[in-house]
Amino acid sequence: MRTSRIGIIGLWLISALSASGQGITFSQALEKVLRQNYGISLSRNVQRVAENDNTVGNAGFLPTLDLEGEQNFGSSNTDITFFDGSTINRDGARSQNLNVALALNWTVFDGFRMWARKKELEAGEELAYYNLRSQIEVTILDLAGVYYQLLFEQELLPVLKENLRISKERQKIIDNALSLGSASGLDARQAALDASNDSISLLEQQNRIRNLKEDLLYILNEPGDQLTINDELAVDTTLRLADLRDSLQQMNSALLLARSQVKIQDALVSQARSNFYPEVSLFGNLEYNFSQNEAGQVQQLSRFGPTFGVRVRFNLFNGFNDLRNLQNEQLGLANAEIQQKDAQQQAERNLNKAYNNYDYQLRILSLRESNERQATKIVETGLKQLEAGAISSVDFRTIQLELLRARSERYNASFNARLAELQLQIISGRFRVQLQ
Repeated sequence: MRTSRIGIIGLWLISALSASGQGITFSQALEKVLRQNYGISLSRNVQRVAENDNTVGNAGFLPTLDLEGEQNFGSSNTDITFFDGSTINRDGARSQNLNVALALNWTVFDGFRMWARKKELEAGEELAYYNLRSQIEVTILDLAGVYYQLLFEQELLPVLKENLRISKERQKIIDNALSLGSASGLDARQAALDASNDSISLLEQQNRIRNLKEDLLYILNEPGDQLTINDELAVDTTLRLADLRDSLQQMNSALLLARSQVKIQDALVSQARSNFYPEVSLFGNLEYNFSQNEAGQVQQLSRFGPTFGVRVRFNLFNGFNDLRNLQNEQLGLANAEIQQKDAQQQAERNLNKAYNNYDYQLRILSLRESNERQATKIVETGLKQLEAGAISSVDFRTIQLELLRARSERYNASFNARLAELQLQIISGRFRVQLQ
């Protein structure tokens, strides 16, 4: 009996192990998410489109060069009478005409619209990049929530197994006492009921783990149903609010998104102003023309040569639409600046709340760890007293449940502290991943 008791207590004193085997760590899971998650893949493609759009050609700096060609054939009955009385009458007179032209157009001044357009494209690329970052950060929090919840439940699983073993050991002790006449049948039935309830708790825990694995597979976009994780709930306790505030101003995704929106709107205002300037374009054509006609004064004609010049366009009046567009864009800029100020306040508020939660969770974790150590010692003492008959099985059950609760609360505190730390890192912009 003493050997069995020592084995049980030893397992209680050892911290619950993470999933055994070659499981994936949180860092490895993060790498899989960046490569395979559908939401991130969609945002990455949008970012690549914005990157492709950000060119001088799309902004309007470069000329256009077109090659045009046309050839037509005709057949007609022709009657021509000249002033001198002569005539030409031809039935089924055939004709053909060939035109080939190389046309160059280059807008050299458009009221600085092309410069403003380039700034808009650059800000649009920034915006898409920060949207991708924001999507990744949201996915990281989702991943962390499921991953560390699964890790927490897996660490709790051996605790529940040992709790069941202790219940069965207690049942054996009560059955032996019952055979010696020192325990009642009620105590024996209660011990059997408690062991059965612990078996149910273990089954519920195993089912909870299976469901969490399904959630994790979905986030990872991982095929199959075989998944093992292997990590620890390590918490960085060295974060300082002053350092995080400095990072917030430079790296917070919400702030960077708001600033990009202001840049885009400012570029749109500049483009609206360009409508009040003239537009100057250079053009040049290299054209070849060949025509042939069986009826007419000229039987055959061919021409080849360049034409070039300058084109100026200046709108004088269009119903005040240019002025209306400018005013609307200026209002849009004012709104973007207001949204930027609001984003600043929200980011600072979220950082303060996240840090308060982080500090609170660290304090709770410290207390839970202390409670777990005390409860472990109490169980060790209580099992000795139960064997000696110094306490009842009901009293020992209370002690046993208290240790289970203390261990579960410590795991839960570690889980909450890790999520609080990760959220704080993301809000401040200090959690960095490589965006490929």
